[in-house]
Amino acid sequence: MTEEPKPRFLTPTQVAEELNVKPSQIHAMIKAGELRAIHRLLGAH
Repeated sequence: MTEEPKPRFLTPTQVAEELNVKPSQIHAMIKAGELRAIHRLLGAH
C-alpha cells in the first residue's frame, strides 16, 4: 500500500519566490482566479 503525498501549502511570498515574480503578482493572480488559495488564520484550531 502506498501513501498519498501530503498537500503542500505555501504562502504567497513563497510562491512568488518559486515563480520568480513579485508577491503582488501572486495576490493579483489569486484575486483573478488564476491561482487557488485558502485563507488560514494564525492560531486557529
